[in-house]
Amino acid sequence: MRKTYENVRKSFLGIDVTLRKKSRLEKAEMEDDATDAEAQHLQQLMENEQPLETWGVAVEKGVILMADKGLKEADIEKIKVTDSAGATFEAKLFAVGRGHDFVLLKPTSPRELTPLAFVEWTRPALGENFHVTFADRVDNQWHLNVSPYIQTNAPLLDTPGWSCIDVMRPGSVVSDKKGESVGIALDQYLWVAA
Repeated sequence: MRKTYENVRKSFLGIDVTLRKKSRLEKAEMEDDATDAEAQHLQQLMENEQPLETWGVAVEKGVILMADKGLKEADIEKIKVTDSAGATFEAKLFAVGRGHDFVLLKPTSPRELTPLAFVEWTRPALGENFHVTFADRVDNQWHLNVSPYIQTNAPLLDTPGWSCIDVMRPGSVVSDKKGESVGIALDQYLWVAA
């Protein structure tokens, strides 16, 4: 777990999104569209004038991947980012992933981030482990949570096809049993196809 932590720590970033207040008309439209849990959560934060606290991962020297679905440029007033050294800077929305699975952010002024390095992954066999890392804000401090996962399911029939690895927080970094980063989970379920 320590190696996993050291491999991902410099690439993780704490993110505070100040949400823009909505007019009464915009609020009414949002209530009509707020059918999923994430949209309802954003709406609640806007109503209570609370920031969206989330995390991102540097995927290039100047690009941050943030896996919060449903966040649109019109919702954002300001984005404040904190790196692993404690430095803070502002960022802006840069691009939206296909199917709005994630958003990409860029620092507003040039800043060199430490991107994750990925290795090829061999799916763990039944009983083998891997790691999942995400960030949480606790008592106004960002913390990394490196969790060991054990592969606890396997297909009933030993034939090529898909299998479900596990349930995790979208945006988490997945690492192999050696602690090397293999990818970022953009869904709750991690699927492996033949």
